[in-house]
Amino acid sequence: MSRSIYWRIVIPFLSVVLAAVVIASVGAISLVWVLSAAALAVIGISFLISRSIARPVKRLTAAVRQMATGELDHQTDIGTTDELGVLGRVLEEMAAGMKQTMATLSEEKGRLATVLSTMTDGVIVTEAAGNVVLANPAAGRLCSFEGASVQGRPLIEVIHDHEIDAAVRECQTTGMGRDIQLDSAGGRFLRAIVVPLQTGKAAGVLTILQDLTEMRSLQTMRREFVGNVSHELRTPLAAIKAIVETLQDGAIEDRPAAMDFLAKVDAEVDGMTQMVNELIELSRVETGKAELNLQPADLNRIVEEVIARLSPQAERAGIALSADLNRNLPRVLADRDRIHQITANIVHNALKFTPSGGKVTVYTRPESDSVVVSVADTGIGISKQDLPHIFERFFKADRSRSTSGTGLGLAIAKHVVQAHSGRIWVRSEEGKGATFSFSLPLQGDSKTSHPVLTNP
Repeated sequence: MSRSIYWRIVIPFLSVVLAAVVIASVGAISLVWVLSAAALAVIGISFLISRSIARPVKRLTAAVRQMATGELDHQTDIGTTDELGVLGRVLEEMAAGMKQTMATLSEEKGRLATVLSTMTDGVIVTEAAGNVVLANPAAGRLCSFEGASVQGRPLIEVIHDHEIDAAVRECQTTGMGRDIQLDSAGGRFLRAIVVPLQTGKAAGVLTILQDLTEMRSLQTMRREFVGNVSHELRTPLAAIKAIVETLQDGAIEDRPAAMDFLAKVDAEVDGMTQMVNELIELSRVETGKAELNLQPADLNRIVEEVIARLSPQAERAGIALSADLNRNLPRVLADRDRIHQITANIVHNALKFTPSGGKVTVYTRPESDSVVVSVADTGIGISKQDLPHIFERFFKADRSRSTSGTGLGLAIAKHVVQAHSGRIWVRSEEGKGATFSFSLPLQGDSKTSHPVLTNP
């Protein structure tokens, strides 16, 4: 009991007893009656004192209960200056400190939630029993689950991947981290970094999932690019070397044969020069180093020039080459030379893959915000497996029949069209021909302030 409360009870009690003894000593009233009256007085005083003590105690109790429920703004001033009053002020200070701590924790929690929700890497935390405690949205995208519905569930039920689950179990058992790479069920190539988390006596596990699908695809493209360039150069170089050796063995003395060999060397050199020029152009386009010379252009006129240029080739192949042009076609802002080049490449490809007796038709049409050029043929078409790759570098849809060309024309066309803020696409069915189309925005929609080719 505090000292102030102690004296609040003892002093009145001693005062009453002392008064009773004094009264009894003078003989005014018998001692029994005096003590009885004193006892009643003490009881009354004690009741009043207990109420004065109990009231602030009840206030303190109510304040503590409200704090326990999270109401930290409650005032605990009980109106006294004794130890109970001091205790009330201490509770207020403690509540203020708790409120500040909770605000700081809430802010940190918000930051952590923001970081987790914006991360491209997946994060999964499991507790000692192997159940999921936390999973961010990126993990849900990579493993095809909803983050809010996985808490408390076993990891294997959430990710459906036994390799990751086994790595997590091993990490939990050995306390050693793991770093694995795997092909997921969703067709992605993932890297899983598994590290232990020690919290008290229970060990949890943190799993970080990184999507390496695009990186793997780029590495594959790089290897294929180097392989394709090597292959495309090896063939003409081998032919040139064979011709040179033949000439050195005496064929140079036979002038007609020598001239024929030199013509073949010239053709092979032209082919390699074309490939090198296309590689340079593609590199400039992809790295944004090729500037566009944007001017108002008439696509009908460009199509007519391309048809006039390729009509002799179509006639020799027995293919009907024609145009169906919209005469009300609006002008577009474009680099005329590059659009001429890609249109010629697309028409040339159509002629190359259309058998004798077929036809190739070039269409133009306006749309609400663009102009579209389409090249339709009745050729061999493109298989479903090849369609997604048709605009890739060095890709040739029919390698058994496509012995000429570098396979770079459509890749260049894609980047040039996209640099004009347009789009390019193909529709085809194997054995039923193909239709290549590209669109360019109208002058009001063209990005005239950025006349540089960029890698999309």
